[in-house]
Amino acid sequence: APYLSKCSDPRGCDDEREVYLPAGEWIHLWSGGAVGQRARGMNVTVAAPPGEPAVFYRRNSAAGAALVAELRAAGVMQ
Repeated sequence: APYLSKCSDPRGCDDEREVYLPAGEWIHLWSGGAVGQRARGMNVTVAAPPGEPAVFYRRNSAAGAALVAELRAAGVMQ
């Protein structure tokens, strides 16, 4: 869930983002936390500070494992 505009509010910006996740179990890229329901989709609100957008991947997916490996190799995440 990308940021659509840069925050210019001097009082601070909302660092949370609401996203819809289809049915299944999803892993939040930055925290590693699992969310979702096997039978139906749901809306979730997650922390999304600048530099850590709301990114999820399906549990046990090859694409998710590849993404995490690439970000770790690039030094973007630990």
